[in-house]
Amino acid sequence: MIALVLACALVALGVIGYGTVGIWMAAAGGFALFIVIMMMTVMPLLLKMESALAR
Repeated sequence: MIALVLACALVALGVIGYGTVGIWMAAAGGFALFIVIMMMTVMPLLLKMESALAR
């Protein structure tokens, strides 16, 4: 949850910022947001598959 908030803050700071640094901050925040969302959705599915295979 903290990573989600920090990724959103990084995107917001990049959008508010100006110049090329703002663009890179927004891109880094977007990538971090993508990673956080993937971890929130994929990891529970992988754990469920692993527990099903262990049986």
